[in-house]
Amino acid sequence: MRWSEVAPRVWRLGPQARGWLAADPHVLRTALDALLENAVAHTEPEDRIELRSRAQGIGVVIEVADEGCGIPEDALDGSSSASAAHTPPARALTAASGSGSQSWTRS
Repeated sequence: MRWSEVAPRVWRLGPQARGWLAADPHVLRTALDALLENAVAHTEPEDRIELRSRAQGIGVVIEVADEGCGIPEDALDGSSSASAAHTPPARALTAASGSGSQSWTRS
């Protein structure tokens, strides 16, 4: 894991979705790199960063959860599930692949 070599964090591989994901490896790596870079930027040395995934419909949700500060309460509009507990949200990619198509949504 490239990031674990340059960022002293507690890295954890969490639950993983079962099955196959049809995705362009370069696009997937770029998307994951952006999420991990964000997690590193918003955490301190020795904070935990977890990479996990889960099945959702015909796709998979890939999440990076960390112990960073999260979204400040005054920046939340109340529509986020993070607004209730004000916990650092997981940053996620939703990948849906079917019929040869791919779509990525960052949340």
